Amino acid sequence: MFKKIKKLFKKYNPTVIHSHLDVMLYLLPYYKKKHIKIHTVHSIAEKEASGLQKLIRIIAFKIKKVIPVGICDTVTQSLIKYYFLYTFVKLLEHFLNLLVDHQLS
Repeated sequence: MFKKIKKLFKKYNPTVIHSHLDVMLYLLPYYKKKHIKIHTVHSIAEKEASGLQKLIRIIAFKIKKVIPVGICDTVTQSLIKYYFLYTFVKLLEHFLNLLVDHQLS
């Protein structure tokens, strides 16, 4: 599977990488600084991951600069508390503005 992912990244050279569920775990080795990395969360954070998966997500959000996007305010607040991301989480409704702002800079 990792060979296929590497091949796809090389072929398409993406600017934006979007994931949800556990897909982010497979993509982490391929994230570069140049990528805009978005991870959409559909349920409260405590139900999404625990243990090692929680630690990996904290690393992804804080070090790899993956932007967690909550689909509603309740999910967004759970992301902030569970992953210690006090100013880092975006609401889905602001997702497009984030991309537009990046394109303009």
